[in-house]
Amino acid sequence: MNHHQPTARPGLLPHPQDDHYLRLPEARAVATDAARRVGMQLEKVIAARAMMGIHGDVGLGKTFAIHATLRELAPDTTIRLQIHLGMKNSDIHTALAQALELPPEVPYERLVHTLADTPNVLLCDEAQHLSATAFEYLRTLWDRTQRPLVFVGADSTHKKLRDRRALASRIHDWEQFRPLTPADVLTHIPAFHPLWEEADTDLIMYTDDYVCHGNFRSWANVTYHARDEMARNAGIALDKKLIRWIMSRLDSTLRDF
Repeated sequence: MNHHQPTARPGLLPHPQDDHYLRLPEARAVATDAARRVGMQLEKVIAARAMMGIHGDVGLGKTFAIHATLRELAPDTTIRLQIHLGMKNSDIHTALAQALELPPEVPYERLVHTLADTPNVLLCDEAQHLSATAFEYLRTLWDRTQRPLVFVGADSTHKKLRDRRALASRIHDWEQFRPLTPADVLTHIPAFHPLWEEADTDLIMYTDDYVCHGNFRSWANVTYHARDEMARNAGIALDKKLIRWIMSRLDSTLRDF
């Protein structure tokens, strides 16, 4: 007799380890200023059943921060819509229906009433890919249901939302993610991964200046390369020579660096 595991509800938050780029082993969450602000602001947004906009360049920890916060505030009631280029209103409708455990072809009015009667938080990640009609669909849905709605995306997300005045006027709170400052790097990178706990501050700043530029995804990528190379070659040390080699792996034009 076969026993099948139940299928996870679509739209659930991913496992915490999936938030780390490349599922980097031993990577840890760090409480940056932006992540702390997101936690405080989102709690108010959920209480007010409002909208929030989070934007910033790629790799700065936006999605990581919002996932971590929602796992605390709404672990079982977050509906995560993964937006992609060319996504139509019908695709959003289907994704919402599946997350609410309704048939994909459920009538719009039934979907609206079901969503309005639940305590769900809507999360739109990669919101920069939303079309004008998709933004309007979500604005109308919020008007009808008053469910908390969070837009997360690249820097262009801010302009796209601002260009739609009816939607922008409904955004209750904004948060912009920026690259880590040098002081942030020295504080957070040793806490981010054991590889950097005992590293010289000079090496950490060298790595940030020449490779990472305050970007968490870049730090995860460099850490993965360094960890892998040191595991395979016992004589390899965490030093500038290794960092220069990693630079050549990340940019082939630097192979003769």
